[in-house]
Amino acid sequence: MILLVSTALVAGCRGEKRIDPADFKPTAAQWTFFRGAAPGAAGVAEDALSPPMGLLWKVKIQGGLRTGIRSAPVVDAARVYAGSLDGNLYAFDKLTGQRAWAFKTGGSIWAPPLVADGTVYVGSEDGNFYAVNALSGKLMDSMDSGEKPVIHGGAVATQDLVIFGANDNYVYALD
Repeated sequence: MILLVSTALVAGCRGEKRIDPADFKPTAAQWTFFRGAAPGAAGVAEDALSPPMGLLWKVKIQGGLRTGIRSAPVVDAARVYAGSLDGNLYAFDKLTGQRAWAFKTGGSIWAPPLVADGTVYVGSEDGNFYAVNALSGKLMDSMDSGEKPVIHGGAVATQDLVIFGANDNYVYALD
């Protein structure tokens, strides 16, 4: 699904025709963390692209160059999630692009979020790692190591752990 959305966005930016959202047929594919979904996470979708492609939707984050979306987006059944240099974790409706919510952190977000069991996990340059309710965008929990490491890497989920690295040379495993 991410491949389709990002390809459609790039193609649409080149002036190709806009597709009617009513004609868009989403698949069940979900990319809940960087490079896809387990097992494999190879960054390759099983879905086939069907030209002609066009722009389904696009979103502009207000502000200058320091507010753009730099993280790779991830997708669950209903939404697209992406972090921004403005410190927000954004959730957009997968079909319309309408913003569902924004969660403000204290620093820029460079890493792709992780979606697992109805929770969106993301690290920030403010040194915190956040667990946000995927439906409401409300903070569920956060981790502050005390050292305030910059977290530029994405997280993975395995069994009952969420694992990520930070620039303090530690790998964190949270339960």
